[in-house]
Amino acid sequence: MATASVQKVWTESDFSSNSNNTGVCSSLRKSEELGLQLRFAAEKGRLLEVRKLLAAGAPVLRDANGLNALHKAAKNGHTAAVKYLMACRRFNLNKADKVSLKIKNSQL
Repeated sequence: MATASVQKVWTESDFSSNSNNTGVCSSLRKSEELGLQLRFAAEKGRLLEVRKLLAAGAPVLRDANGLNALHKAAKNGHTAAVKYLMACRRFNLNKADKVSLKIKNSQL
């Protein structure tokens, strides 16, 4: 007799604050928060913050227009932040955002 495999269907309640899986959800929220902070720090040219956030493992997140921390720093003329972000090699320099802002080495 063959046994049927059971597949778990994840629901929002599996990750709610009342469940036993809060560690997973809070880790995801913390990671996303670090990514948002990285983008904001780069946009404002706060190099020390950018360095600390990257060291803490902040992910590279894009906003609704496809802009990431590197785009934000370049768009606002923060050359030191742009050079540091490029040196860390976590950004795809050839990927354009939704408004065609593309970072080029020759622009620095």
